[in-house]
Amino acid sequence: KGVPEDRLTALREAPLPHTKKHLLQRQGSSAAVVAPPPMAMPPLDLLAKLPRSKGSKEPADAWEKQTLSDKWSERKAAADLVASLLEGQSSLKPADHGLVLRPLKRLYQDANVNVAASAIKATGLLAGLLGSDFSALARRTAPALLEKGADK
Repeated sequence: KGVPEDRLTALREAPLPHTKKHLLQRQGSSAAVVAPPPMAMPPLDLLAKLPRSKGSKEPADAWEKQTLSDKWSERKAAADLVASLLEGQSSLKPADHGLVLRPLKRLYQDANVNVAASAIKATGLLAGLLGSDFSALARRTAPALLEKGADK
């Protein structure tokens, strides 16, 4: 609206001033810009990261007890812990992730909607990382999720 058409065309065709390609052009180099390869993150051992009681051989037993707490804030913190561990990860170490999913599934039906939402979010992140390996766990989880969706 007031800017000449030739000026708009020049702006559209001009390279962005702070790109590597533009800087190389300004320096007179004709080398192609190659992005560095992304750093591969090692697979996360989720069961090892969850709290365990001293001397216990069961993985994540202290975390599971936290999901059974009478306080809704502790149950929500347990679900949020799983979500925070899974966020930003690219893969998981092979393990029995059903040990994590069973307590989360119990939290879907929690009276506090914040606890249920955190558990569902953690399950979604777990499913995303497991991909097709989640299919066996999904068969056990789907009925509880559908029931929760039918309530609302």
